[in-house]
Amino acid sequence: MLTPNDSSSFENQLSPRQDLTFNSLQALFDQQGLPFSPPSSQFGILQFSNFDLLVSDQCPYTIKCAVFKGTDQDEFLDRQEFTGSLAAQFQQVYAFLEKHNPVESQIKGLYREDRPAYPKQALREALMNAIIHRDYSNPASSLINLYTGWNSFLLAASCPGLPWKTSSWACQFAGTSAWLTSFTS
Repeated sequence: MLTPNDSSSFENQLSPRQDLTFNSLQALFDQQGLPFSPPSSQFGILQFSNFDLLVSDQCPYTIKCAVFKGTDQDEFLDRQEFTGSLAAQFQQVYAFLEKHNPVESQIKGLYREDRPAYPKQALREALMNAIIHRDYSNPASSLINLYTGWNSFLLAASCPGLPWKTSSWACQFAGTSAWLTSFTS
């Protein structure tokens, strides 16, 4: 989990990988018209932290998304694994979720009113929480599974002393239920 101002936190520790590039983060800043300055060295020594690793093009953590037919995992309709900078993964996974968010339509008088099955704000919030609250000391991928009528966000987490732990939180977003499940292996 990303924890600001904690020197012992994962993201403040020295990255095991030091050959990092930030091209996708640079492109994101450029798209938004924001100035970008990659991490710089002090006294000629550049040492990247794990936070730098998370936003670099070499980020080893992935998000796997799958769309299933019905309410079980018997038949895939689509699946994709997202890699690279967490900023790039956030954009790509959100686009995947929007693509697979069915639109419901209702005729009101002379006009049709379209509404996505899951509010965009709920999907964005669930995805942001999945990225921020996962345990980056665990190399397992985060999983997002989309079923007919419900979605599942599975986060890599750790629970000292237990080989496997599962817990779930139900969240209500504008009448839509979303399950956030944390798992360890």
